[in-house]
Amino acid sequence: MTDIGRNGKMLMEKLGIKSLLSKLRRIHPSHHKKKSLIIRQIATILDNWINRHDMRDEKNFLALAMVLESISREDYYAYIELIKITRYPRIYRQAVNHIKWVRLHRKLGGMVSIEL
Repeated sequence: MTDIGRNGKMLMEKLGIKSLLSKLRRIHPSHHKKKSLIIRQIATILDNWINRHDMRDEKNFLALAMVLESISREDYYAYIELIKITRYPRIYRQAVNHIKWVRLHRKLGGMVSIEL
């Protein structure tokens, strides 16, 4: 695993998002209120983190992208709800799209300046 991948995983654990996602998985799908409370907690944590860190710094941006991508892989419904309630929907979308672009570019044989 590369440095950026480790940063994303460390950020998830440090912020407590990993435990919130596991709580989310254990909730029955019909309990919308409980699910929305946990999703709101995740959005608040990520919004505060974005507010405190410079998103123009590539390491911060990619760490956030790794977190958001893992959320979208684990629970796409939660990711969509995060985008709806966050203060930074554009940053969320840009981060995930950037990770996808880097991976696609590398598969097509292009050179990228970062390692995922």
